[in-house]
Amino acid sequence: NVKTCKGHEWTEEELVDLDYTIKALASLTTKWGRDGMVVPVEKAVQIFSDHIPPFLKALCDT
Repeated sequence: NVKTCKGHEWTEEELVDLDYTIKALASLTTKWGRDGMVVPVEKAVQIFSDHIPPFLKALCDT
């Protein structure tokens, strides 16, 4: 629970961003798998990371 563990209350904008981020990353993961995972994992991680909002990275890094 983000509120309990991080003391963070989600804003409405963050919840919208989070919803779309989850769906986008799921789609990217599916595409990577369906394409046979030929893209190196390091590149896939970079692509995924580029699609994570800064506020979410900050919550995960603390």
